[in-house]
Order: sequence, then C-alpha cells, then structure tokens
Amino acid sequence: MTKPKKPNGRPTIFTETLAAKICQRIADGESIRAICSDPDMPSTTAIFRWIANGKYDGFRQLYESSMQIRLETLGDGLIELADAPIERNAAGAIDSAAVQMRRLQIETRRWILSKLLPRKYGDRMGLDHQGEGFNLTVVTGVPESFASLEQKRLKFG
Repeated sequence: MTKPKKPNGRPTIFTETLAAKICQRIADGESIRAICSDPDMPSTTAIFRWIANGKYDGFRQLYESSMQIRLETLGDGLIELADAPIERNAAGAIDSAAVQMRRLQIETRRWILSKLLPRKYGDRMGLDHQGEGFNLTVVTGVPESFASLEQKRLKFG
C-alpha cells in the first residue's frame, strides 16, 4: 500500500479574515512591510505570492481596491500636509530646514501619485485641433489642484 503524497512547503495561513485585516490596514495607509513586521502577520513574500497566485483572486481584487483607496488617501493628505504649520526656531523665525523637508514630502507624494494614478495626478497633455488646417495646441503641466496648492503654499509659507 502506498502512502498519499504530502504537499511541498509550509501550509498557508491564508484566511478570508486575515486577508480582510491586511487590506484594511493597506487602505488605512500602512505599507505591506509595516504590516508584515507584526508577529501575527505573514511575511511579505507570502502576501505577494497570494496576490500572484490565481487561487486567491478574491484577495488580489481586494488588495487592488485597497491600494486605490490608499493612493486616494495619500492625495487627500497632500492638502493637509501643505496646510500644516511650519516649525519655528528658537528666535520665532520659520525654520528653513523644516520648509525644505515639507517640500520634499509633498514632492515625493506628488511624484508617486503621478506615476501610480497618472490620469488623475499626472502631467496633463491636451491636444486641440481647430479649423480646416492642421492647428495643434499642446498643453502640459500639473493639474490645477496642484498648481493652486503650490500658490497657496507660497502665499502662506
């Protein structure tokens, strides 16, 4: 009599409840690396395997939705970040290092959003054709929401 073969590797700890917890934390803005640092959470490798594995399509869809929510939340946070008061030094003057750090934080988030959500946050390129001849107008630049954010920052910064 032959024994049935055991599956290779460790058994998965995947459950729908665990997947929902992970995706909720992602939607709340946590990175997968931060989530996986908790002792009761799986490794980053396990999570990415679940995403890549066709067996967990429900998890992949929930993960993608959570990432979209996370990115939208990141975009919303740009205004809060820009409007937050800048630290002042001991003499009461605005600390230029704090201003540079804030600028870096905003620019980094803008860059990430422009790459991951280009339709909403990317550089705009518009084409306009009018008349019988070939008349072409190309418009490039950042969305108006970012332009007004920059003006607001400069006005109060």
